[in-house]
Amino acid sequence: MQRSYRRVFGAISLFILFWVLSQPVEAQESGRRQEVKGWSLSCRREADLKEEGSRVFEVSIEVEAKREKKENTLSRISAAELSSNAEKPEKEEKDGREKRGEQPLSVTVRETLDPRFSLLPSEERKLKSAGAQIGEKPDGSVSISWEAAFSGEEETPWSAVFSVQARKDFPGGNEVPLFSEESGVYQNGRPLWEFSECLLNVPFSLPLSPCSLTLFLGEKIPKTVKGKTLEDLMLSGSPVNWYGKGETGTLSVFWKKPDSTPVGTLSQLGEIRPVGDTQYAFSLSYTPYETGKKGLGTPVKETEASSLLRVNVVEGSLTVQAVSEGKGGAPPLFLLESDQLSLYRLGEYRKTTAGRTLYQADFSGLPFDKYRVTQLSPDYEEVSEEYWVGACPGNDTVDFQRASVKTWMELTPKKKGTGFETGMKREAFHLFPRDTLY
Repeated sequence: MQRSYRRVFGAISLFILFWVLSQPVEAQESGRRQEVKGWSLSCRREADLKEEGSRVFEVSIEVEAKREKKENTLSRISAAELSSNAEKPEKEEKDGREKRGEQPLSVTVRETLDPRFSLLPSEERKLKSAGAQIGEKPDGSVSISWEAAFSGEEETPWSAVFSVQARKDFPGGNEVPLFSEESGVYQNGRPLWEFSECLLNVPFSLPLSPCSLTLFLGEKIPKTVKGKTLEDLMLSGSPVNWYGKGETGTLSVFWKKPDSTPVGTLSQLGEIRPVGDTQYAFSLSYTPYETGKKGLGTPVKETEASSLLRVNVVEGSLTVQAVSEGKGGAPPLFLLESDQLSLYRLGEYRKTTAGRTLYQADFSGLPFDKYRVTQLSPDYEEVSEEYWVGACPGNDTVDFQRASVKTWMELTPKKKGTGFETGMKREAFHLFPRDTLY
């Protein structure tokens, strides 16, 4: 009796051993699977970095499906040993499947990229030509699907290879998921295989562009230009985009002066009124949250990047030309005033023509503002006039076409003891380039 038990136990142990050896090797598979009646399904998905430092990754997928044999493992092994023709059992099995009307296994392979990644344009064309369906979801993520069919015979596994890239405005980071949870193998909408998570270390990259501004003397550095913040313009016109997935690290933005002393935030930069041509450094500092040990590729470390903001400053000028009857006399004295400054200029003799003498006074280095010019010489009547330099009359907005202003005055000397009073008359007011001054 004991010998019978031993024989039965030995047969069961041998059956279990052969059954274990006949199963697919799980180390080559990736993801979680559901049983498919009558089929043995095996899937694998891998990602690889194109080249060191690149933000382009190559993805390969392989799906294999085989029909399960009707007979158990021991009887299949015995049949193979006893048969003089190894192909005979398989031919008989194939003929049997055809008689029973068994159908091939049709599946859909789906990949949905994380919205922080996109297909290369060339890859999209290649996939479409190979029969893949490509779409875009409301959150901007790219979906790819293939139809695959398996007859159950010995055949080459279904496979696909394509390349993806991190989006330009995504800074990068460690352990970033490449795909969404929807990726896997489906049959009639039912998931058969869910691919395992694929984490990438995406090199930090934010394309910075140098930027130039032209300001009128007295203007503050603007915080926005044409509807975009100055920092967005420095970021090649595109703000940082985390695509609703949260930040992958700490991103700090700060400004520095030409001598590298800190300025601070954009708000602090916007309080500066440059007095001449200068430049400021726009700097980014990134520190990742994750270590990168679980991700594919070299882990991202603390990184800095910078670019320059160049500021050109235009100065205003005002030229007063005054004519007096006679061959000359005491030069006129002009006072230029605004709420911010007061300047004096003595009219310089230029020439005498047909008994009339020309004087000229030049005021330069002026910020945009409204000015009053007053003739103060006691030999001529005291008269004041207002002029706008670098600004539009009425709304006080900067106008570069008014950077240089010229005015024409006619002076009549005072006649002492007669009580007769004359004044200074402005004959003309117009704009002119600096090189056209008298």
